[in-house]
Amino acid sequence: MLTRMRACKRQNHSVVKDQKSADAVKRQLSDLSNKIDHTLHPVFKSRKICEDLRVHIDECDPTSKCVQKCENSVGSYNCSCNTHFKTDPTDWRKCVAKNPCTSDSDPGCNHVCYEDSNKQAACTCRANFELQSDGKTCKDINECLDDDTYECPDKNQRCVNTRGSYRCECVQDTYYFDGKCQGLKKNQPRPKLLLPEPRNASESEKEEAVQFSIPSGIEWDYDRDKSFKTEVATVASDFCNKNRTMCGLKDSRRKRRSSHNVLYDYKKVHLLPGYPKNSSDPLRVAFYVLQPAFLFIGNCTALPRDALVAIMKAHKLDIEKVIGANISGIEALFKPTTTTESPTGGPAEPADDSWKWIVIGVVIGVVVIILIGLLIFCLRKRKRDVKPITDPSQEDIAVQEGAKKENSLGIGSHSA
Repeated sequence: MLTRMRACKRQNHSVVKDQKSADAVKRQLSDLSNKIDHTLHPVFKSRKICEDLRVHIDECDPTSKCVQKCENSVGSYNCSCNTHFKTDPTDWRKCVAKNPCTSDSDPGCNHVCYEDSNKQAACTCRANFELQSDGKTCKDINECLDDDTYECPDKNQRCVNTRGSYRCECVQDTYYFDGKCQGLKKNQPRPKLLLPEPRNASESEKEEAVQFSIPSGIEWDYDRDKSFKTEVATVASDFCNKNRTMCGLKDSRRKRRSSHNVLYDYKKVHLLPGYPKNSSDPLRVAFYVLQPAFLFIGNCTALPRDALVAIMKAHKLDIEKVIGANISGIEALFKPTTTTESPTGGPAEPADDSWKWIVIGVVIGVVVIILIGLLIFCLRKRKRDVKPITDPSQEDIAVQEGAKKENSLGIGSHSA
């Protein structure tokens, strides 16, 4: 059966593009093979199976990536947009408003605001959300309530709703190994599940990572990893519902009927590549949390590190309980730089401000000298302008002496 699938791929038919599951394709191949005339030459028989199979596969199933409308075609599919929308030039599967609202005309749409043909503002929702009766609020569609809106490839898997999507998990008492979910035989040991491969985080997501330590000798296995992520998602939802601004989330424009909204699930919590890792004695764990779709402010797709640190510290005991280990050293992995660096990359030396004090001292000295000079000048000028005050008795003596001198001079002149 797999050989037939590969043969169809070689014929460039879109057999498994957005397929629901490999098992579903195998079943369709088997059914088609039984219906085809077995007297046909194998080459023509294989070609006939491929032609029928590509007609039977609906590529507009729940896994379609079209945001608004999906049109199935032979061997492919096309995406289109609703009225008042056009194809996003950056992604043919997405749509953007032809006439988006301005900030003044937006009535408070949860997701998208556009202007209709009458220039009236209206709201619509992203894929997998539905507009509520208030005409503004978008509510997540629970795909798991309708068998036609989800597809789990294994009969032992169940649908778990997530915000804007869903995921498939093994039902209780079954485990995923050998490519499917299955129960254990008597006395069969439980398979050791591997840690999920860390996703490639962007630089901005890495900057929002938080780290902590647990004692050495404790294994960070699959169960501990999932328990940690589930608990962090739970407490983060509780914290950020009450502190939306700190968490970098858009504030609700109306009073919600329910004060709690599940913003995060464990799939939003990710370890950084290379973690956990040993650093001397303790085991170091570094992680970040992705923001819920369409609810975060700006371009930051990760929960801000300050909020994540606050969450970890506030719920430290709860997280310690689920992972069975004490937590210490909760802090941002990348701390904001507070020192200015020189062009060579090293820390800049403190600026030398001694020259300022020298200048201030010189100026003060000059001012003091000028003031002293002005004071001396004023005192001398005052002495020149003021006449000396004499005693009247001394003035009479001076007159008498002057008269005597005149008389003596007069006598001398007559004798001559």
